[in-house]
Amino acid sequence: MDRAPTASRHRRAGWRVAGVAFTAALCLAAPAAATLRYQGTHILTLGAMGDLGRAFTAETGIEMEVVGGSCDGALKGVRDHTHALGGMCCPPSRKDLAGLPGRVVPIARDIKVVVVHPSNPIESISLDQLRRVQGGEIDTWAALGGPDHPIAVVYRNHCPQRPEPVLEGAVADRRYTTRGIRVFTSQDLVDAVARYRQAIGVVSRLFAGRANVKTIRVDGVAPTVAAAAAGRYPLTGPLSLVVATPTGEEAAAFLRFLRTTWARTILGRHFIPLPLEAGE
Repeated sequence: MDRAPTASRHRRAGWRVAGVAFTAALCLAAPAAATLRYQGTHILTLGAMGDLGRAFTAETGIEMEVVGGSCDGALKGVRDHTHALGGMCCPPSRKDLAGLPGRVVPIARDIKVVVVHPSNPIESISLDQLRRVQGGEIDTWAALGGPDHPIAVVYRNHCPQRPEPVLEGAVADRRYTTRGIRVFTSQDLVDAVARYRQAIGVVSRLFAGRANVKTIRVDGVAPTVAAAAAGRYPLTGPLSLVVATPTGEEAAAFLRFLRTTWARTILGRHFIPLPLEAGE
């Protein structure tokens, strides 16, 4: 959703998303303030924060730097006082929160999907079958009504030091099959599934939409925003902002912006927006 900036004065502002530099002409509505700096999980960065940052600057005149990374990077930026905001796609652990000079604000839920090669005839899998496939108990597609070929499980053991509700739902105790293919990024996962005809994996819906893979239903339910928001689709995970405390004026303005229809529309393109308290 695009909106016209409210003032006529323009400034060139530097942006970095997922490590890639770019520039954008932005209309400023107020005198320049300190730059608001964010870094964190690529899921949130690529799925919303780049667009949210541009919209926020156009709305308020506050410049915002957006950098992709990880949950660890989000926490480190706040701990080191280099970033006012961080993005997380896992619930923080007790260790993460111990002495953290900030607070965690849930803003959306991510939708995780099961992906296979486009040539795979399978259209749906049950959550129980998915657990057994990921763990190696089911190891042929024939057991799922497909061709008589071995299943190649592609997985990313994401944030092993933190609780991950989606992984706990999709594979018991993170015990993946010993014959699985381990990758290190979500992009690696969808690339591998697109390459291997017998592959299967679980990944954010955001990355599945950027690759030549087939998304299948879980328990007969397609992974749509509407189904996930209604609780009918089972694989969703939290997306949160780590907000440095004390909260500066720029970060407070961004939290207020997140409650606007504009911001919620941006979040809703890929995720399920969550309501924010008026005090956030």
